[in-house]
Amino acid sequence: MYSKISKLNQLRTASKIASILVLFSGCLGLIGWVLNISILKSIIVGQGAMKANTALCFILVGLALFGLLSNRQFRNYRSGIISVTFSQGCALAVFLIALLTLSQYFFGWNLGIDELLFRDLPISPATSHPGRMGVNTALNFLFLGAALWLFLKDKTPINNSQFPTPYSRPIPTAHFLAQLFTLLPALISLQALIGYAYGVKVFYQFSAYTTSMALHTALTFEVLCLGILLSRPNAEYIQPIISDLYGGLLARRLLPSALFIPLILGWIINQGQKANLYDPAFAMSLLALSLSVIFFVIIWRHAKFFNKIDAQKIKIQTELQESEARYRFLADSIPHMVYVIDVNGKYLFANQKWQEYSGMTYHEAVAENWVSLVPAEDLQKINGIWERCRTQGEVYETEYRMRRASDGEYRWLLTRAVPMRNDSGEIVEWVGTNTDIHDTKMTQEIIRKSQERLQLFLNSDVIGILFGDVYGGISVANDAFLQIIGYTHDDLEAGRLRWLDITPPEYLPLDDIHIAEAQSRGACTPYEKQYFRKDGSRVDVLVGYALIGERREESVAFILNISDRKQAELERDRFFTLSLDMLCISGTDGYFKRINPAFAKILGYSQEELLSTPFVDFNHPEDKEVTVKQVEALASGSNIINFENRYRCKDGSYKWINWNSTPDIESGLIYAVGHDITSRKRIEAEIRKLNESLEERVQQRTAQLEAANKELESFSYSVSHDLRAPLRHIAGFIDLLQKRLNSSSVELDDTSKRYIDTIIDTSKKAGQLIDDLLAFSRIGRTDLRYTLTDINILLSEVKNELHLELKNRQVIWHVSELATVNGDPSLLRLVLRNLLENALKYSKTRAVTEITFGCYYEQQQAIFYIKDNGIGFDMRYVHKLFGVFQRLHSDPNFEGTGVGLANVQRIIHRHGGKVWAEGEVDNGATFYFSLPKEGGAGSGE
Repeated sequence: MYSKISKLNQLRTASKIASILVLFSGCLGLIGWVLNISILKSIIVGQGAMKANTALCFILVGLALFGLLSNRQFRNYRSGIISVTFSQGCALAVFLIALLTLSQYFFGWNLGIDELLFRDLPISPATSHPGRMGVNTALNFLFLGAALWLFLKDKTPINNSQFPTPYSRPIPTAHFLAQLFTLLPALISLQALIGYAYGVKVFYQFSAYTTSMALHTALTFEVLCLGILLSRPNAEYIQPIISDLYGGLLARRLLPSALFIPLILGWIINQGQKANLYDPAFAMSLLALSLSVIFFVIIWRHAKFFNKIDAQKIKIQTELQESEARYRFLADSIPHMVYVIDVNGKYLFANQKWQEYSGMTYHEAVAENWVSLVPAEDLQKINGIWERCRTQGEVYETEYRMRRASDGEYRWLLTRAVPMRNDSGEIVEWVGTNTDIHDTKMTQEIIRKSQERLQLFLNSDVIGILFGDVYGGISVANDAFLQIIGYTHDDLEAGRLRWLDITPPEYLPLDDIHIAEAQSRGACTPYEKQYFRKDGSRVDVLVGYALIGERREESVAFILNISDRKQAELERDRFFTLSLDMLCISGTDGYFKRINPAFAKILGYSQEELLSTPFVDFNHPEDKEVTVKQVEALASGSNIINFENRYRCKDGSYKWINWNSTPDIESGLIYAVGHDITSRKRIEAEIRKLNESLEERVQQRTAQLEAANKELESFSYSVSHDLRAPLRHIAGFIDLLQKRLNSSSVELDDTSKRYIDTIIDTSKKAGQLIDDLLAFSRIGRTDLRYTLTDINILLSEVKNELHLELKNRQVIWHVSELATVNGDPSLLRLVLRNLLENALKYSKTRAVTEITFGCYYEQQQAIFYIKDNGIGFDMRYVHKLFGVFQRLHSDPNFEGTGVGLANVQRIIHRHGGKVWAEGEVDNGATFYFSLPKEGGAGSGE
């Protein structure tokens, strides 16, 4: 903005210089006429001269231009009117002189204005009318007078109640005409200059019957036109040339070349042709070739120049984009809510913190949805402040509440926005921040309430307060102080109450010491003393005061009744004295500072012996090093709990002491409690010996149990072998007997056949029972091989194994998704087989068998259940279900040995689970078992 203002000032300065040069040229012309100096009237002798009217018109337009450039701010309305009116008068006078001169040419009049100032020669060079300016000169003044008048009309000051300083009324159409009227004289003057350069007389003298335009007149016109155009740099014709954009840069670089190079080159070629160096055709060819080469070079240089500028522009744009990205990242990183709004309050930008806090996106903020987060009363307030700041261009700052998205709480925010202005000083946007000050405001509210409570405390007579002096007087006291000492306000007002009179004599020296301290420091350290009450008794108090006044003789004191505390200290000392435990205060230097009587009672030493000897000297030699380390830990601030060491008694014996200690770093003291644990140590030693003997007995019993298990295992195999041998003999002989009977003609009766079948079935059952017993024994001894086991897969395998039981039966399965557990797959398969066999066995009386297998979770266990629609069981006997050889159904249609469910229970217990069942007679049964979830394993053994 400042560079543009500087540029505008430079253009205005150049315009002022042009007006001064025009004034100077006109004055020189008039001086030439006054003093009859030919060189001032005509630069080229024998050529046209600047007429007196022309010089006068130059002076008038110079004054008008200077008035146009005067500051737009006038001291008052009257001075502005006078200045502008004078300038307009000068412009109008020039316009009329030019108009009258042209009317003389067009209508053949002689109005007598040509020699109104000075007489011209009867036959003046380059004119047919003595003293009259040329037609082209008159046209220039006509246009320039009109242009200046239009510009000055735009500058007319007006009075306004809102703006007491006169300002300009914009007239766009007048600006356009004024610029056009300025450019036409510039072209006419340029034509005259070209005529002088090339010797073309018609360019500066339209006909033999008109006056020619003098050379310095044409030059003055060019300066005047340039000054008028520069006075309005924002005008339509001049603004593109002085612009900082590429168009302005291109115009400033090419216009001088386009204007002067053809003129200079043409003049040079014209001079060569006049010297008969070449013919006209060659001259035109040379001009065309030269212009082509020169303009090619100019275009190439400008192309190179603009390519360089374009590269710089791309670099700057890249840097701007990177800078914008950095500032956007910075705006999103700071813990404040940053926003940018336009002059109407519309959101242009909101950083990430703002969006997170409000719970709105940037587009929602643009749509002004953020107002829904602000209470109506706060919104009305901030809108009023915003309108005032926006109108006056002030910094916008206020406090309001907004709902935070994370918890819905309305929190106080401090918003502050500053206006951003363009190069013209106009506000284009506002950049602001929102800061959460809710906690600060709540803290301020807490402080305010605390101050109120403090004031209430002072007025509530909780503590005694008095105003007095160092000489013992009391001027003001509150009820609390009077209540402490038992006096009344009447006693105080009657002058019967002085703190010096109610202080016991033994405390007066203490008062003098603290008064001296307060006089040197301004306040004394609180200290304890006593007062006489009105009834003659004494009361313990804590006193503190500050001395005020120039001589520090007046006091403001607080008095706290500490009688209860003193009583508590007395009781504490009594506890210290009567405690059966050893209570002490020691220093980090290794000495006891204070001990209670229990020390002497337990250790047998006197108090003097214990206080004068380092306590480490009483320790057992094996405990001294560890005791010193514990003291060092206490000195560093650590607490010591249940530290045990041995202390030597006076009779030479040692006692075990359990210590609990805590340090006070500031005072360098250690507070400790010691408890005599000698008897406990003796009992612990006896228990330790008993445990050692018990461990020996456990090891012996364990060895015996292992031996018994081995014998039992051997016995199981022996029994299995011994029992299987006769069963094999029975089965073999029965088989031989059946073959013999079948081959003979002997026909057995039905009873004999039934006997034989019974023997065969019984032997098979006995074999099955032996196999089940061996399996039950092996399950208890087999090592578990844990692995992740999918029960769904095990179920499919078991169902395939039971295809014979499922043959010729209609079975409906209801199976849900089963868990994956950590267990032994082979043993868990046996669990599923036994439970499914039972379900199929006890539901075979149903036309349609329904079996449900499901799973659910409870805490860290997966609970499986298998439900059937069989004959069920009586819940009164549920405790017998999982016992060996326990069968709840004696019906021969439901065969079994009573070992299967016992195996199930043993397997589940070994996996760390449990098994149970629920049933109802003739209404089915449900068996449950639990296993640890995937990743967990336990053992019930």
